[in-house]
Amino acid sequence: MKTVLLDSSVLAKWYVNELNSPLAISLQRHYIHHKIQLAYAELSLFEVANALRYSGLFTTIDIVTAIAALQALGMQRLNHDEQAFRRAVQLSADYAIAIYDSYLIALAEQQAIDFVTADGKLLRKVFALSFVYDLAYYQID
Repeated sequence: MKTVLLDSSVLAKWYVNELNSPLAISLQRHYIHHKIQLAYAELSLFEVANALRYSGLFTTIDIVTAIAALQALGMQRLNHDEQAFRRAVQLSADYAIAIYDSYLIALAEQQAIDFVTADGKLLRKVFALSFVYDLAYYQID
């Protein structure tokens, strides 16, 4: 079964209705129905919480509850990895992207899994990486 590392931009769409939110929710449904394995980086918990906070739509209790619900789904959680961090620093320099973005890409590269993001700016910079996909066009085989 295919495993996909979800970017925080995709995870946040589970809670905030915006462009391509239905596609993000579709990935969650495929996971629940055992058609795909989903993974997230520990770092993403903080990024999603931050996105929810600054959306202005959630109370502090809502944010804590949303993050607990995300974790309760039982997706694979990728914790800090020093080798991936070192690779992230290099990717950040090579592609002129933030280290928190390059770290997720490095984790996906290390695990040999797809990385799905909804971050258009990031996609434009790393289009040459064959394992990085746009949520809008991602196909579950």
